[in-house]
Amino acid sequence: MLSEEESSELFRTISEIKKNGIESEVIERKFRTIRIIFSIGFFTFLGTVSALTLTNKIFKLEATVEKQTLHITDLEETLTSLRLEEQQKEEELLKFKSDLYETIPDGDLSDQVAQNKTNLETLAGSEIGKNINRGNTRFKEIALTFDLGTGEDLKLIYEYLSQFPIKITLFVSNENPALKNGSFFSNTNLYYLKNYRN
Repeated sequence: MLSEEESSELFRTISEIKKNGIESEVIERKFRTIRIIFSIGFFTFLGTVSALTLTNKIFKLEATVEKQTLHITDLEETLTSLRLEEQQKEEELLKFKSDLYETIPDGDLSDQVAQNKTNLETLAGSEIGKNINRGNTRFKEIALTFDLGTGEDLKLIYEYLSQFPIKITLFVSNENPALKNGSFFSNTNLYYLKNYRN
């Protein structure tokens, strides 16, 4: 058994330990509260700084976008202006060409045609002299001449000109005449040449 003095010492020690424990808890709570407040303050400060930085960057980006939009608008207006200017120059050129063509007289080959006609009339045959009036300005007609080489474009020209009453002269070369597949042996070329004749 403990003496009264030892009991009282023990009791005092226990009281001090309890008191110290309570004080430690209070200090720990205060420290935890301070930590929480500091953390909240730090993150609030960090969030505010980040928000301000982002806001500043957004404003700069908006200013850049606005500047680029104005630049693009200016470029579009310049492009439109250049297109209108080009169109106006093309119209002026077409008018100039039209005026120029109107001032050029038709070539009068009447005398030469009359002489050729006389010469052709002396020749026999129904196929000769079908186009004896070409070049005489008293006989208005359209006549075109095509040099088609191997005749690859015969079909295209036939399809286009069959829609209009236009007289044409065709030149087709007989490439590879020694071979059986020369240009004049092509069934397609022969077909369109025959149809042109009619």
